[in-house]
Amino acid sequence: MELDLTGIHKLAAEQGIDPETLDDALAEALRLAYLKTPHAAKHARVELDERSGNFTVWAADEIPVEPTEDNPYPVPKLGEEYDDTPRDFGRLAAATARQVITQLFRRAEDEKVFGAFSGQKGKLITGIIQQDASDPSNVHVAMGDVEAVSRCPANVTATANASACTW
Repeated sequence: MELDLTGIHKLAAEQGIDPETLDDALAEALRLAYLKTPHAAKHARVELDERSGNFTVWAADEIPVEPTEDNPYPVPKLGEEYDDTPRDFGRLAAATARQVITQLFRRAEDEKVFGAFSGQKGKLITGIIQQDASDPSNVHVAMGDVEAVSRCPANVTATANASACTW
């Protein structure tokens, strides 16, 4: 089966996600999607060709092992791997893959915000502080290209005492 990876690689580059991490996440997403398909093998791995966008699902069936006195519950052995790439994924499998990829992009965005603010503890920073009229307990702090939301104590207004909020 073939995927068009150029668009997702461009999005990943914009978010600061390295291609190897993206390809690993795509392979895991495809493996999880495969496991949601009917008659999927329990043991599977995905090989993804980054250049062409082709991927192959390699599955292996369990071979039962006879119990012995020493080992009454033996771990089954795995048989030969075979190509079990589905022709198309169902809706549930596609939703699973979409969820894993979306989670990767969210995690990258969270790390970007955390990285911008993590080294600033105890330091004086400049930014734009805004308070939402509909929710006065939240204060938005914009610093460069990232924004964070901080909760102020109920008795402090952000416009008068922004430094009293916990950052």
